[in-house]
Amino acid sequence: MQKSVDYNSSLYKSKANKIINDFIDNPQNIKLIDSVEKDFIDTKLYTELIELYRLEFFYTMNPICFEKIGDILYKQKKYEEALDSYLSCAEISENYSPIFKKLGKVFGKINDNDSRLACIEQAKLIERENG
Repeated sequence: MQKSVDYNSSLYKSKANKIINDFIDNPQNIKLIDSVEKDFIDTKLYTELIELYRLEFFYTMNPICFEKIGDILYKQKKYEEALDSYLSCAEISENYSPIFKKLGKVFGKINDNDSRLACIEQAKLIERENG
């Protein structure tokens, strides 16, 4: 049974590399990332998915890419790296309340309660201002 999992993983790793190269050659296909995201997560190809999100940001300048990278890192319990990614998103999208909620969660995980509370308050403020 283990051999089957390895085989599937190597198939997806090969598929991931092909998709990354396709996106580099044809940036207009970058929107297709969402269609492969679940497969990459299911097969634990986190590094490849992060690379795809970085490519997407390069071509679209969409700060949500940093949020998605942070989500992957958070799920892997890589809190410091997730924090950096969420902060990159927050710097670009300072009125996006969900990112401040996620920052609050990460700060909680790294035991920075003051920053956690500040982020939660910032999220509430943004939500009040945006109705």
